[in-house]
Amino acid sequence: MTVGRVTGEALLQLAETVPVLAPVAFLVGAVASSACEATQLREDCLEFGKVVQMMEAILLKAEGLEHQADVVDEVRESLEEALQLLEVMKERGALQIFWTAQSQRSKFEEIRDRIQRAIQRLNLSSSLDTNALTRAKFSQSKILQQKITELGGAGAVVDDPDKIAAVNAHLEGSDALLLESVRSSRRDLRVVGNEVSQVQGVVKAMEAQQQDQIRSMASLGGGQAAITESLSTLTRSFIQMQQETELRKQQNQVLTAQVSELKSMIAEVQGCMKLFPVPAKEPARMVVMEQGGFLRMTPDDEGFRVLQEICREATLRWGLISLVNMIGDNRQFTAAGYMPQIAGKEESDPAGAEEIRGAQLAVDMCGLQTPRKASVCQHVIASEKELVYAGAKEGPPMARPNELVAASKVDPQVREFLTKMSEGNPFSHARGSEGREEAMKIALEMYQEFLGAEDTMFYAGVPIFVEGQVVGSFCMLGPRKPDGFDDAHVADMKAQAARASTSLTSQLQHKRTQSAQQQMMQQMMQQVSVGA
Repeated sequence: MTVGRVTGEALLQLAETVPVLAPVAFLVGAVASSACEATQLREDCLEFGKVVQMMEAILLKAEGLEHQADVVDEVRESLEEALQLLEVMKERGALQIFWTAQSQRSKFEEIRDRIQRAIQRLNLSSSLDTNALTRAKFSQSKILQQKITELGGAGAVVDDPDKIAAVNAHLEGSDALLLESVRSSRRDLRVVGNEVSQVQGVVKAMEAQQQDQIRSMASLGGGQAAITESLSTLTRSFIQMQQETELRKQQNQVLTAQVSELKSMIAEVQGCMKLFPVPAKEPARMVVMEQGGFLRMTPDDEGFRVLQEICREATLRWGLISLVNMIGDNRQFTAAGYMPQIAGKEESDPAGAEEIRGAQLAVDMCGLQTPRKASVCQHVIASEKELVYAGAKEGPPMARPNELVAASKVDPQVREFLTKMSEGNPFSHARGSEGREEAMKIALEMYQEFLGAEDTMFYAGVPIFVEGQVVGSFCMLGPRKPDGFDDAHVADMKAQAARASTSLTSQLQHKRTQSAQQQMMQQMMQQVSVGA
């Protein structure tokens, strides 16, 4: 396990209460990982990796970070620059090391100094030694430069194969001395192993308790009430264990995915963390998403009817496309939606309302999928606030085509989207496109009409909360802002989002209970089998 796979985890947990730290947490993990993977100036890169670990430890003990957004932003910018530098160190060839030694030698020190100046402005405990950052030395590039000078300078070395070989040998000798540095720059694997063992121990203890409860319930001879209470207690225990297990899994997956994406995109996508924001609560949010089945919803799900009603009412009122979009992993999943085309027919033909509602359901927007990175709703999820704008310039930063191409190298959902776009329609459907051609056609027309009105495009989205986590956005969009739409109507949208929250919370609770009871039955059957 490399340092990059564990560094940043503690900071990400802190970011759940101090959201401004989320980008820094992801960057810390990415920088530490890249530092271990560098092939040029390895010693200096590893030294910077240790600087980042020290910085993380300092931030974890700082106070009032939620009020120091400007300082945290300075640290973020410095880490972005460091990540770009470290990624370069993974790719440059042997000849380019000369220019690295000359032009980049002080870059690590410059970035370190900027980070140190920023954190010294924080409210730190007097016991914290921020001077430890200053003591970090980036000596390898200096020694290398001295060697090149001894051989007659960079120009002489480049033109002489023997001198190139001498420099390469020098580098290999220097790298041989890094083994101890590599070990010290990584988190002690025994500590990590102990933490994993502790987590496993907790799960095993819960499982043992559940087995005792199962045996106790099986032996109960007294009354239906006792059996019902025991079953209820056991169900809650299973639900708790499933949540803990899923949260641990999501914490690892989210950090690993973000580290991988940042390392891939940092050089090609300027401001990628603002274009593609991921909230600090993403692991806990994804637990709710997974357990509620919100990224797999169908019209048969418990929560669908209310979501569809909300969208229909909004479309009838404003003549806009209304959607409930769920955001999870790397995709946006439309759980419900209503189109102005059908809403207009419904108003003009009240007698045929039932038939028209059937036609709306036949359009089947539920299950439409697009990349998270190409969605506006991702910004509602990240901010946990409403987002309303008219005109692209007033909206959040959105990725340009070349930036999506860069993102497609690491995001399969974006890659599929761009491939399908070249074929005529970029949208996909979770339950397959066959029989849903009308939905795909309407989605494409909607997308083109919205994007085509860059100066007037209108979007209004509000977050939908379930158990304190933002699972999706109730939004309306169209080529222009409807007359009369104001803050009072945003408040109305929030009230509708609360309706959605109630319905989705009920769906989550039912699915959790169902999953826990299925697991209980499996264990009971195993008990019976063992007893036989």
